[in-house]
Amino acid sequence: MRLVAILLSLFTILAGCGSGIAQTLHVINIADTRADTDNREGFSANFDRVKELSEEIARLTNMKIDSIAIKDNDYKCDTIKNKVNDLKVASDDVIIFYHSGHGESPKKSASDTSASNYPSFQCDDPEHPSPASDLPNLEAISTQLKGKKARLTITVADSCNKRAEVQPEVGAEERALRVPKNRIGTLFLEFQGYALVTSSSPDEFSYYYPTSPALGFFTQQFITNLESPMSGIEDAKVWEAVLTNSKKEIVVANPPARQHPISDAKLNYVPRAPAAGRRTRTKQTSGSQ
Repeated sequence: MRLVAILLSLFTILAGCGSGIAQTLHVINIADTRADTDNREGFSANFDRVKELSEEIARLTNMKIDSIAIKDNDYKCDTIKNKVNDLKVASDDVIIFYHSGHGESPKKSASDTSASNYPSFQCDDPEHPSPASDLPNLEAISTQLKGKKARLTITVADSCNKRAEVQPEVGAEERALRVPKNRIGTLFLEFQGYALVTSSSPDEFSYYYPTSPALGFFTQQFITNLESPMSGIEDAKVWEAVLTNSKKEIVVANPPARQHPISDAKLNYVPRAPAAGRRTRTKQTSGSQ
């Protein structure tokens, strides 16, 4: 990781990092925007929204941003696997992995307990499909990213959790208003651990708005919760609130449908001393969700 000499003194005061090396926010932002992809507009809208959010996080936390974008013709299973495998991080860095694209459940049946509850990505060539076992899986990627030992690892997918030949058409709903991002610093500077989140439970579709910006219903819900001021919630509980609210049932009017986001997390609140560059005793705030 590159030294950021010019901003070193300011960063040490604002972020409490006494090591002399700036924290980096690594963002792997993935969207299936291939020309022949159904719902490419929705996936593209998600990509832009995640990019906007990550830039705002970097600005509000003074973290350096390492942006890794996978979209258009670069959207391939091997590219996803290679970018995850090649990612280099430091111990105080933050990783955000966000996939917007078609997915399928790795389960062979509803009663299959041997496979992950989290989706695999349909990033193969539709003309030459790969075996399901070869597709990148969200939970496996989360495990691999956690193994890199960054301070905080957030792994998310807005993808169906069953095989879908065509993304269902959905009715528009009024979007929530944007709110001040006054808890971003707490969320991304004062926690360590991981969160694994996906937009639907096994054997469910994930739905997208049909009109511009055609965000996924889940992405709208998840990022709105990240940006919420969360009035009345203590700092140690903000990630718990984000994940709890992001898992609320999503009701789709047209066609009538429901999706149920799922997550797993182990996040410790580690408040930073304002100028000492030391962390105080950790407090675990959320386990499996």
